[in-house]
Amino acid sequence: PKAAAALGLPSTMPLDDLVAACWEVDSLAKLREGDIQGCVTAMQQATLPQDRAVMRRGARRALFGNGRPERELDGIFSVPRPIAFVGHGFDFPNQPIRFPERAAPDVGRAIDAVLEAAPAFGISSATMGGDTIFLERMFRHENAVRILLPCPKKKFLAEFVVTDDRVFEVDKWLADERADVVVVEERRDRKDFWSDFAPRLREIGEALETALDEKPLLLALWNRQKSFLESVISQWERKGWPIEILRLENGVFVGREPLTAAAAVAAP
Repeated sequence: PKAAAALGLPSTMPLDDLVAACWEVDSLAKLREGDIQGCVTAMQQATLPQDRAVMRRGARRALFGNGRPERELDGIFSVPRPIAFVGHGFDFPNQPIRFPERAAPDVGRAIDAVLEAAPAFGISSATMGGDTIFLERMFRHENAVRILLPCPKKKFLAEFVVTDDRVFEVDKWLADERADVVVVEERRDRKDFWSDFAPRLREIGEALETALDEKPLLLALWNRQKSFLESVISQWERKGWPIEILRLENGVFVGREPLTAAAAVAAP
């Protein structure tokens, strides 16, 4: 409360917000005095990603107000970019070709190329295929992931993973210390496990956009045919968030491409 009063802030402000505000006042005071290194040092004391995002936003405002490039200090922050993933699971025997396991290495390399650009915070489910490739690559790059399950874990493994070897692999990702597992509760359609998945994924994206001051990117491993994936893609389109398609064609990964409105119309 004393610190809040000294800064002219509400005494009921949550501790994390208050700490971020203290850092902002200290660092921006140094910036206004022309002490760039002092500002950098003060900002680097922020340990939580959301605090660093607050610092970066404040620094941009102060730099702009002082007639300097507003992104001049962006490089000193390590704010993870929120990246959501949806995609096809591996083909089952006798299923029409969509995503065979032989295409997995190429998809993994494409995800690596995205993750090498900057730290990330992931959002995905954990079906065997695109999801598990994304999880494996995220963890390889030392990133954290919020894993959204459409139903409780035991039911999920039984209904959507099935075979013992795959259950073992998915269970390993769910138990990883960098994974935060969240279950969709109280679905509107009790018969459709995935009915509320897309809006819940969007809600997590909204929360991360606010906390990290970054628009969440959606990576969609998609063959551009009619699919459940379109329900997630449409949520991102309505928000105006960036979307990148990891394109599959006849069971072959053919490359990364930004989604455009015209290209979003799938073939009947």
